[in-house]
Amino acid sequence: MRVTVWDPGMSTGVVSAEIEYDKPLRILDAYQIHDGVSGVILALGDDYDDGRPHKFVVEKFRVTPRVYKAAEVEALRIEGALMLFTSLIDFQYNGAMLLAGANNGGSTAAQKASKNKIAADNVLRGMGLWHTGKMIMDKDAYDVNSAMKHLVAYARGIGHVPTIAAL
Repeated sequence: MRVTVWDPGMSTGVVSAEIEYDKPLRILDAYQIHDGVSGVILALGDDYDDGRPHKFVVEKFRVTPRVYKAAEVEALRIEGALMLFTSLIDFQYNGAMLLAGANNGGSTAAQKASKNKIAADNVLRGMGLWHTGKMIMDKDAYDVNSAMKHLVAYARGIGHVPTIAAL
């Protein structure tokens, strides 16, 4: 099964992968799209669909009282664009990116979040899925790695044997 994972925002991380029940995840492509929804729409229009059925996994944006700028809700606009493109979407909240336990130390919420992020980054490194900016020809691979975490969470959720064994 082909899965395309989206971490939407002004810079959107995209990871396409092939998932077979008993084989390791096979990454087909990983890149970042800039310019928010405009960039995503261009990417979807650039002969994106190769005719093979596949599912989208998309990080679901949560609106909070601290959202003040239009750029902060760009993820919502991208969700809408992706929903127009396909109905085969699984949404995940950002908590799905917690891949290595729920309590990695720290006394404050910020310290715990930082340690949990480092633990999830280390899971990607251990699985050989960590990307650098140089690998994707961009200044960094922050959004690609976020999408990669959502891919691992999705694979874990569907019972993908090699992913579960790696975790």
